[in-house]
Amino acid sequence: MLTALLLSAALLPRVDLGPARQAMADGRYSDAESILIPLLETPEDEAARLLLAEARVATGRGLAALDALDPLLDRDDASVQLAVGRSFLAAGDELSAGGASPDDVSYYFDMALESLGQSASLGNRDAALDAGYLALYDFADTARARSLVDEALKQHPDDGEIALLSGCVLVYEYSAAKQGDENAPGGLWKKAVAELERASKLLGDTRGEPAYQLAWLYEDKGRAEDAVDAAITHHDLTPGDDMGLLFHLALRYAGERDYGAASRAIDAMVSRDREGYLALIRAQDDPRATALTLSWAASDAAGKGRFERALELLDPLATLDPQDTDFWNNLGFFNREVGRYEESYAAYEKAVALDDGSPRLLNDTALILQYHLHRDLDHARALYEQAIAKAQAALDAGAKGDDAAELRSALTDARNNLARLDH
Repeated sequence: MLTALLLSAALLPRVDLGPARQAMADGRYSDAESILIPLLETPEDEAARLLLAEARVATGRGLAALDALDPLLDRDDASVQLAVGRSFLAAGDELSAGGASPDDVSYYFDMALESLGQSASLGNRDAALDAGYLALYDFADTARARSLVDEALKQHPDDGEIALLSGCVLVYEYSAAKQGDENAPGGLWKKAVAELERASKLLGDTRGEPAYQLAWLYEDKGRAEDAVDAAITHHDLTPGDDMGLLFHLALRYAGERDYGAASRAIDAMVSRDREGYLALIRAQDDPRATALTLSWAASDAAGKGRFERALELLDPLATLDPQDTDFWNNLGFFNREVGRYEESYAAYEKAVALDDGSPRLLNDTALILQYHLHRDLDHARALYEQAIAKAQAALDAGAKGDDAAELRSALTDARNNLARLDH
């Protein structure tokens, strides 16, 4: 009787799994399950179970995926063990989200790594990737990740994703070695860079991850321009990236007075997503202080006479209203140099509102009215008179050195400008 049943099952017509696969491709996992469940215990049983597990993993139901795979759990087959490993991993995530004990969750992750490793040993490339990243990032088991990636490189030497995993393992090995000796792991650093560059070339313009890792390596070695270039590449190749890496580098290099690298990072953010850049600043504990730090990056362009470029860096920050006299003074000066006189005057007015004791600021604000806007001359006269009085008072009080020289310069300019205004 049993033989007859087996023969009869073998003679059943094969069922097309295409509709189930299409439903999954469309993200209609419930529809896919409805198609697949009736196919269990048929000639399509194994394929149906694998697809059913995949659908359940995709919807975060790892335990249900394992139920679907129960008759296949011990099969020494690469595709089966890949599905089993991914189901154990999803089950661990499911239990963790549900508040299960760490020991219970750990069991499922351990089983996931074991099954994925078994699939990888049978030549499955996807399993090698899953197992390698699981060992590296979740288990922090660099040795296990190294073993997995070395075997995968033998089987898939020119695979970009495997090369990327290899690069990530090298980054971890470099970082671990560096913790023991700041100067020892130069060879590992070079190997990591070379492997990530190889991965980038193999993957083409499809993945930003190699550039992200390279940015970290370049930053760690003090190669600021290379770090920023890599961060730009990462952003451009990573849909939905929030520019966090670029922002980190801009803030770091502005604080370290590496204004060339900082301005390049800021320019990349402003040109790609100005509002996103400002949102990152607003998210800081002290947005105004952050804006002020980033504004220093304009110094590099201004020092080279590139005032339009300097304004590109400063203008977005003005919306955050930094409470700093130098910021508004610089904005006023840069706008004056490019002929934007209304903007210049508005910025100088902000600077004077923050510090009305500076004779230079008072003079520079007045000269915009006198020489460029040709209006409000009575107000300009009053500003010159204030500048003269404040400069003279400070000199009479005993100002010395550079302060005295600046006061005398402002005093002379204010007197000359006032004389021209009265004539």
